[in-house]
Amino acid sequence: MKERRSIVIILSFFIILFSLGLGIFLYTWLDEGDRQIWEKDLDKTMKLANANRKPIILAITTQPCPMLEETICPDPKTNSGLMSFALINVSKGTVEFQELTYDDRFANDIENLPKFFLLNPDGEIRDVRGTFPDGEMLQRWKEIK
Repeated sequence: MKERRSIVIILSFFIILFSLGLGIFLYTWLDEGDRQIWEKDLDKTMKLANANRKPIILAITTQPCPMLEETICPDPKTNSGLMSFALINVSKGTVEFQELTYDDRFANDIENLPKFFLLNPDGEIRDVRGTFPDGEMLQRWKEIK
């Protein structure tokens, strides 16, 4: 009898641990799906932006956005204004950066970083900034076609 009770207690303990782990995993997974991030795949993101008719913010930086200060590359989960854009981050030293150096649209503007390009869904440059646009400018960027 005592042996059976020990087995039930041990099994209950493992079921609770498994449920807790599953809950944490699902919470994290669902949270990731709800927030927008700075994408790295330039071609894929531009195609999706075109299909969804979303303007694009292309951030060309010295390091990936998650490693930079919030003022340089804002976190989309804390800045709801970014949800209207497709976000792409290309950092120096990557294959994507090298490809941009051969693209006439960007080649002359990527010597001094960071640079932030507003592109329409077709990939045409509509504005270029050396700093991330403030809230008012971001609002204007939403309206540019």
